[in-house]
Amino acid sequence: MPQQREVITEDPAELIRKYGRDILDSPGFQQMKQYRHHDKSTTYQHSLDVTMAALRFAKSMRIPVDKRALVRGCLLHDYYLYNHHTSERKKWHWARHDLYAAINADRDFGIDDREADIIANHMWPIHPMRFPLMREGWILVLADKKVAAVEAIHGVINSFID
Repeated sequence: MPQQREVITEDPAELIRKYGRDILDSPGFQQMKQYRHHDKSTTYQHSLDVTMAALRFAKSMRIPVDKRALVRGCLLHDYYLYNHHTSERKKWHWARHDLYAAINADRDFGIDDREADIIANHMWPIHPMRFPLMREGWILVLADKKVAAVEAIHGVINSFID
C-alpha cells in the first residue's frame, strides 16, 4: 500500500537504511556487485548512486514523495540480475531490462504498484510510450540519466588516461 507523500527532511542515507535494508542485505542485490554497469561501476554501485541522487533531488526541490517507494524503486530499477555484456539477452537489454528488473523485484520483494511503475518505466525517453505515471518515477528517470551520464563521461576520460 503506497504511503502518504511528504517532503524529505531526513538524510538520504538514513532513508536508504530505513526502507532498503532488506534489499541491500539480500543475496540478489549482493549479486549485482559482480556485474559491470557503465565503465568501472557495478550495477550495485550504480543503483546506490541513483538512489542517493534521486533522494537528494527530491529533498532539495522539496517534492512530496512516497519515501519508501522512491527508495525501493530506485534501488531495484536495474535488478535484472544478469551480466548484460555477455548474456544472450545482450541484444535487447536496453529495451527489456526494466521489465526483467520489475519481474525480479516483485518475485523477491513483492513490490507495490508505485514501485512497479518506478522500475518498469525508468527507460523513458528511450521507450517514449512507456513513461512514468507517478512523480517518483520521473525523479528516478532524472537521477538515472544524470548518474549514467557521469559514469559514461568518467569512462571516456579514463580511456584517455589509461
